[in-house]
Amino acid sequence: MSNEASDSPEDGEVFEINDFTVITDLEEFAVSVDGLVTKWDLVGRRPIYPDTKEIVFERLKTELKYGDADKVMDAVYVFPKKENEETVKKHCFALRKNLENSKSDFKHNDYITKMFGCTEYVLLTPQGEENSTSEDDRNFVVSAIRSALHSIRCEVPFFVQFNGEERPLYFGFSSDGEISYQFQMLCLYQINKRHTNLSGLLSLFKDHLRCPPEIMDTDDIKISANFHYSFEEYNRGEIKVLDSETLLGPPIGFNKRHPLKVTVTAGWTNFREDALIENESHSDFDPIHATDWKLSTNFEINPGLLSAAMDDFAKRKKADKKSAKDQLRMVDSRAAEALGLLTGRDGIASLRIGEKSAPSDPISPDSHWPLPGTLVVAWLGMIFHGVEDSREIIDAELKEYYTEKHHVATGWQRNDAPRSPEEFLKRYGNSEPVPDMKSLFPELRLKAAPEDSISERLANAFAHARVSFPETHIDSQLWLAFTRRLRNYYDTNQSIGLSTDIDLSSSLLNQKLQLFEACIEAKKRRHLLLDSGHVDTNDAGTDEDDFFDANSDVGSEPSDPGKVEEKEEQRGPRPPVGRLHQLGKLCLIDNPEEKLYVPITQDRSPMTEDMLERHSQYLFSLSEEERVEAQLDPLRSDMSAFKAANPGAQLADFLRWHSNKDYDEETKTMSERMSTPGNSWIRCWESANPIPVVSQARLFNETKLAEEILTNFESIPMEKVCDLLRPVFFANAFRELCIAANDLNHDKLKSLGDKIKKATFSGHDDDYNDAVTAAEELDQRALCILQVKNKFYSSVPSTDLVKVPGEIDKLVRNCVENFFLKDDEDNGPLGLPFRPLTPIGRCVQKMMATYSNDSMATPEEREYVLHWSIPRPLLASDKMPHRMYASIGNNTKNIIATSVGSDVNFNIQPQM
Repeated sequence: MSNEASDSPEDGEVFEINDFTVITDLEEFAVSVDGLVTKWDLVGRRPIYPDTKEIVFERLKTELKYGDADKVMDAVYVFPKKENEETVKKHCFALRKNLENSKSDFKHNDYITKMFGCTEYVLLTPQGEENSTSEDDRNFVVSAIRSALHSIRCEVPFFVQFNGEERPLYFGFSSDGEISYQFQMLCLYQINKRHTNLSGLLSLFKDHLRCPPEIMDTDDIKISANFHYSFEEYNRGEIKVLDSETLLGPPIGFNKRHPLKVTVTAGWTNFREDALIENESHSDFDPIHATDWKLSTNFEINPGLLSAAMDDFAKRKKADKKSAKDQLRMVDSRAAEALGLLTGRDGIASLRIGEKSAPSDPISPDSHWPLPGTLVVAWLGMIFHGVEDSREIIDAELKEYYTEKHHVATGWQRNDAPRSPEEFLKRYGNSEPVPDMKSLFPELRLKAAPEDSISERLANAFAHARVSFPETHIDSQLWLAFTRRLRNYYDTNQSIGLSTDIDLSSSLLNQKLQLFEACIEAKKRRHLLLDSGHVDTNDAGTDEDDFFDANSDVGSEPSDPGKVEEKEEQRGPRPPVGRLHQLGKLCLIDNPEEKLYVPITQDRSPMTEDMLERHSQYLFSLSEEERVEAQLDPLRSDMSAFKAANPGAQLADFLRWHSNKDYDEETKTMSERMSTPGNSWIRCWESANPIPVVSQARLFNETKLAEEILTNFESIPMEKVCDLLRPVFFANAFRELCIAANDLNHDKLKSLGDKIKKATFSGHDDDYNDAVTAAEELDQRALCILQVKNKFYSSVPSTDLVKVPGEIDKLVRNCVENFFLKDDEDNGPLGLPFRPLTPIGRCVQKMMATYSNDSMATPEEREYVLHWSIPRPLLASDKMPHRMYASIGNNTKNIIATSVGSDVNFNIQPQM
């Protein structure tokens, strides 16, 4: 009874059912693939694109997880960019149409597409150590893919990559339910010699397909072939040899070893098996008679010196926290320590070692610094005046420097490659004008310095000192030598060749050098005034300039007004002093017999933008009355000089010269603002004493300002020196890029100009870094174009160049642009087509013959694509296209990839 009760469902007991179904790794992986297909909507017919349409590939990426150990695969879906519906068809198996199309061979740069012929696919790559797996693992993954694709009717080919990036192997599968395709690949470093030519590859293809004997001798196999002829060149050595020509401009060239590979591809497309014969003893493949040629370039992209210098200015270095003096004291100290170790003494007194000791002379012949003093002296001559005579000296000194320090060969000469388009004009006689920044962007204004000014030459020299020489502290040596040369110019009253009118739209460095030039000119005028000074006792009607004796306390504080009046009373009436010239025919109002003279006045103190900012802050801190009084010093100085030159004059006389709008000659009255009792002009006139300018406190104390500039230059950290120089150098770099890269991309050049303009006005590091990023690509492209173009110009006779004016430039430019169009997945054009028997084609042949030892006799790589449509696996099976790709390298790896179809009703899989 109890047993029956327990078995009855009315008793409310629950029956527990245990599911002992086991999900295998194969099934779990198949489910993951199913989810991937659903996510990317890969079910059903796929689009077929026309032959004439250039395909641009797009990519989607995700991760695929499977297995108990959380195994992960990278999944990448590669597909043509979507087009309008009328341009594509979806009525049949797309892969089958792709494999039939022999006209699209070698048209696409995608690796999988080139090897297997499919334009849409999914690539799975195991992550980590699982990338290198056994054959069992490979078969497991491919079997799971086959199972998943059959069940969900996905026609998109799936590939799996094994063995990592260095020697990748690809295997895949695709099916539409009626025909299935298996994709296999071999990568061999050694291959049987009989399979390294077209005849052997045809036999291999036929054997692999296991075709019936009845169709073995048919000649409907279609073939395409590409033969690649290349030469590769590395720039010479790690040290860039400089000369006087390169030192004048900004650093140009490659910063590191920069290999260049130029490849000419001779192609034959869609020919039948018996059209061209190639076996171990004979070949009909003559590159001169190829149906098409392509020129391509390949570079190992490294920053150019120009963008490297810009980056150095933008980011600076840790050592730049110290001044040039402090850095060079360390150099002297290390030299003293080394000498002390050699001599057995702790120090050398003559080196004056110590934290507060001054560094040795940067231009001394026995200096311990990196560059010889004679070279620095010649370099400074070019910086200050751009002296042509210094070039021979610099070239000789540079040759000696490279020979002694870096053991450059005795046959030293300047770099063979032209550094800029201007050199092409000089060397090769190109008649095309080279545009510059002003002609390309006439509205662009940078806060920098005038072209060919001392500021521009200094910025270029400083950039060379930081990036073009292998030694350190050359920038400190050059900067300290520059500041000492500035002091020498001031002491000897020599001009540095700048305008004395400070241009506030220029960089702060240029403004400070203009102020320094103004100090030199003011000092020269003051000395002239002192040397020619005399007290004017001539008749009032004389037109000669009137001078006076200088006091011994020139530049002292202003004289006390009370003491001056007391001295005036003791001496009696003073003769007129400090007259410059007569003011027309005007006479004093109170003394019509006395002529009115223009006095010698002081120069107003010119100000740079930082001085103006400090002065504005000072005025803002004062009260209104104090602010007015602080701005009256120049006016008071002019009134004092006017009284000294015109004894007995009144304020109205002063206004007739200084502000004639405030005095009416007809009514003999002053303006209303000047007649107001107690106004600032009246107070100033009443407090002004008749003191000539030579006895006044200087408004423009050129000695003090010049010393401040020199002291500041000598003591500021090197990072501040970079801040002063970088707006000038960035403008120089942009001018250079406008010449070198003007025909690459005008929009990118304009964008770079806008970024540099923003940086030079703001001074922010982030703005300069943005400009560096924009300049790097243009610099690289311009250098690559110059490098390839030089190979043409240096190998092709000028008689041939005349026949193709501008065509080589266009060919090289487009070829380099094609290289930069490639993305990380090698999307982009394969090469630039041209005809071999045209004048430009002959120029390419001569260039290749010059740099290739075998003169295009032996290709570096040969590629073949074979198409054959036959029934498989049996003669009664459906006829379908098959494809084999082969890459035969010259002493490199050899690749064979097959796309073999099979009727699913006779599912016999071939083995390779």
